[in-house]
This record gives sequence, structure tokens and C-alpha cells, in this order.
Amino acid sequence: MQIGAEVMSMQQELRRANTEFEPIHIACEELNFTWREPQLITFREMWAEGWDVRVIARRLGRKPEEVAILVMDQARTGKIKKRPTGIFGI
Repeated sequence: MQIGAEVMSMQQELRRANTEFEPIHIACEELNFTWREPQLITFREMWAEGWDVRVIARRLGRKPEEVAILVMDQARTGKIKKRPTGIFGI
């Protein structure tokens, strides 16, 4: 079972367990926040070159929101640097 499928299964179990008490909302559960190393390398290269996150998302076959979260993750961990053009690049 892949990590994404495991997470979805856990989310479904949580939803079933919590519906007896009160409804819950899981934000962005339709998005995929798992990344493979080759995707990270491509992302970091494109980020450093100034590409817009929407272009990066298309290149990686991902949703722009997924890439935006990756930007936050990579910035927080020091893997990418802030750029003057921001998230939308040049």
C-alpha cells in the first residue's frame, strides 16, 4: 500500500470514528502532499530558476496548491531560498 493510500485510509477511519460524536472537516484531503526525490530535485531547480508555481505544478503533473504547500515546507526546512519575485516567479 502506498503512503497516500495509507493516509486516505487513516482519514476515512478518523471520519467514521468521529461521526458518532460530531462531524469533522479535514482540510485539503483531496490534495496529495507526498513527494518523490526526483520531483523535489526538479522543484528546487525550477524554484531557483524563478519559475512560477503554476508552471512548476504543470511540469510535475501536480495541483498548484500542492506545490504552494511544498514551497512552505522547503522554505521552512531551508531547502529553498526566498526570492524577490515571490511564489509567482518571473
